[in-house]
Parts: sequence; C-alpha cells; structure tokens
Amino acid sequence: MVLGPTFAQESAQKPAEPVERTAKEKAAAPEKDASKPELPFQIQLLETHVRFEINGDSRKEVHTIVKINNVLGAHQFARLTFDYNRAFQQVEIPLVRVSHANGGTSELLPSAVTDALNPAVEKFPAYQDVRVQSVRILGLQEGDTIEYRVISTTTKHPLAPDFWLEHTFDHSGQVLEEIYELDFPASRPVPSACTRSTPESQPAPPPDRPCR
Repeated sequence: MVLGPTFAQESAQKPAEPVERTAKEKAAAPEKDASKPELPFQIQLLETHVRFEINGDSRKEVHTIVKINNVLGAHQFARLTFDYNRAFQQVEIPLVRVSHANGGTSELLPSAVTDALNPAVEKFPAYQDVRVQSVRILGLQEGDTIEYRVISTTTKHPLAPDFWLEHTFDHSGQVLEEIYELDFPASRPVPSACTRSTPESQPAPPPDRPCR
C-alpha cells in the first residue's frame, strides 16, 4: 500500500526512469530463465527386470544410474534403502559404484550394507520380519554419478502361485531413460492392463518372449 503512491510520485518527477527500468528488466529476464534451479539429481537410467516362475516365485533386478547435480541431491542419495520382508524375500546389493566428478571411481564393499528392522514396525513385535537393507555413501559431491544394482528374490510368497504387480512410469522428467521388462512362464497367460497415459511403443510379444 505504501509502495504504490511512492512510485507514482517518482514517475511524475522522472518520466523516463520507468522506461529505462522496464528495458533493464526485459534484458535481465533471459538471465533469470537461464539461472533456473536444476533438479537435485537426474536418473539417467532406470532398468528393471522381473521374472516370475510357474510356482509364483520371482526375481527382480533393478539397475540404476544417477547423476548428482547439487548438494541437495548428494544428501538425498547419501543413504540407499531397500525394504523387504524377511519371511519370504531376500535382498542383494551386488554393485554400488561412485564415479566422482574429478575422474576417480570407488566401489562399496559388501560390509557397507546394513540390515535392520524397519522403523515403522519397531513397536509391533508381530512384524519383525519387515526389514530394511541400507547402504551409506560417504563423500558424495556435485557432479558425481552413482550406479547400483539391487536383486530381490521372493520364494514361497503367501499368495503363491498367484501374484500381483503394479508399476508407474515416471512422467516428471526426473528419469531420462526407463526400461521395464516382465518375464512370465510361457505356459501361464497373464492378463495385463495399461492406463491411457502409457504409450504403445511396440506390439505385444509372443507368449514365449518377455513382456517389455
């Protein structure tokens, strides 16, 4: 309420000043657009392969490559966590590699992986099989790239031999390339459904081939 009248008075005394100010603001506009904050991290590759057996057992392997763009992204990926149920699942983390911006690389040893009770069920003794495997990555910096693989194996699931699976593809631009592959037994037809937002990139494969 105070700035409006003040600006009007100054405009009456110096009519050329608003024109100059507008020109300066227009000239500075591209600089503001060019300096828009980037994403904290960019997932360059998200590759998932899921294989189901005739008895309902499954194996899921996820391969991910992430580029760290700033300090916030480094904080978000300082610890990788993977939930699982110990009663019928196992989790392996065979690869965690960091390619540093200065050209060096480092790989985490298996001893860096910790297994603990999921904090969400700490007060519920009946759910002690709900666990979390985590990997702490020290020294992440802007420009570093993380590559990791995670393998989840499910055996004797309570719903076996039936199974149910749902996946949502990224539409935000956070993921540059995403590959999702399903491998079913040829002798077991599996119904599938896609939302209208999912593009039809290729025809359905033969029954003895993986579904991508």
